[in-house]
Amino acid sequence: MTMVKIVSGNNGSGKSLFLSKLYSESDLKKTIFVSDFTIFYNISTTDLIKREMSKGQYKLHMLLKAALAVVEDGTLIIDDIDTYLHPDVLQNLITDIINKNHKIRNLIISTHSPMLIMKNWQDCVINVEDYNSYNDFQKEFI
Repeated sequence: MTMVKIVSGNNGSGKSLFLSKLYSESDLKKTIFVSDFTIFYNISTTDLIKREMSKGQYKLHMLLKAALAVVEDGTLIIDDIDTYLHPDVLQNLITDIINKNHKIRNLIISTHSPMLIMKNWQDCVINVEDYNSYNDFQKEFI
């Protein structure tokens, strides 16, 4: 079963910094971190022809490719998952990612979109502004 955590907070609240630090302290053989159009892991994106896709199509393809690459009991961290994606895509995106690869043990994402959260994920939301430090934030994932 996949544990889902959705990190929310205002711009400048430290979401991206906290997720980057969480990734750097994780088992890098089992963790994939997606930030905007970059996948931090040994996944080749050369097969994606960016200029023939919209930013949203490219981002969705990249997210699903990253999800498929997660190994058994692995973690997928996605920063600002909602960037460039249409609200219709966001409605089922978490479920779609989990269904693509049942090996994902932890799915940790950040978002500004209430559309993503509204689809049965309200109990998974963590507001980064409720934590005084990264160490307090990190305890949510231990």
